[in-house]
Amino acid sequence: MNYKTLRLKSSIEDVDEKGIVKIRVSAFGNKDSYGDIMDSKAFNKTINDFKSSGKTRVKHLKNHDWKSFIGVPLEMNATNEGLEVVSAINLEKQIAFETFTDYKLADKYGQTLEHSFGYTVVKEEKSEEMKANILKEVNI
Repeated sequence: MNYKTLRLKSSIEDVDEKGIVKIRVSAFGNKDSYGDIMDSKAFNKTINDFKSSGKTRVKHLKNHDWKSFIGVPLEMNATNEGLEVVSAINLEKQIAFETFTDYKLADKYGQTLEHSFGYTVVKEEKSEEMKANILKEVNI
């Protein structure tokens, strides 16, 4: 299994004053910079694991830096568009508070922040027609 980091422009679905953000961190059906296309069921096992016992494993970090732990994911769901995560931002930490204000500013003007997440490919299929790898299962 290869560990990859996916960087993409995501969408901010909701921001509230208590530090809760709802963001789409992966889109289904789009070819990324690696030539991969995320299948709509690619996160099913990760989501099931998260909902049953894996909540402690997934963290909301800034720039993949464990020193920049800014929040905890509360929910993870696959929608028609992609993987959606609801996260509670720790507004008591300066870096998290500043990131949250960036979320609010971007949301106010209909823009987004970039998000990335690390994942391992569990199952993929090559598509000669699309000149891409279809990621059938990934693990976050």
